[in-house]
Amino acid sequence: MSKDAGGIPAQYKKAFRDLLSKSENFFKHADRDPNDIHLFRTQGTEILLIDACDAYIRMTGEEPEYIALFKRWHATCHPQYYRNDSDFYKTAMKMRRFYGENDRFAFFQDGMSFKAKI
Repeated sequence: MSKDAGGIPAQYKKAFRDLLSKSENFFKHADRDPNDIHLFRTQGTEILLIDACDAYIRMTGEEPEYIALFKRWHATCHPQYYRNDSDFYKTAMKMRRFYGENDRFAFFQDGMSFKAKI
């Protein structure tokens, strides 16, 4: 994983690096304080997954349907991370009106059902 992830907008890069460093340091130095607790934030995990998806696409030159579906869901729930002049963003905004921010299960279920039909 790159702490300078290309898919992260400039205004979020420092927060992204800090998020990675905090988790890395917790696990790296766990022997120093075995009773310490580290909480994972869901949004941070989603950002790591988006970065992993982008890294996969860069390395392989392909974007499997599951990755495309996850990226679309993420853009639907977190449009602030995407350029608002792109077709990707505009489509995500249409989907947001239908699914809202929190209907992850329905979004993926419908996405997989649609894929199975084509």
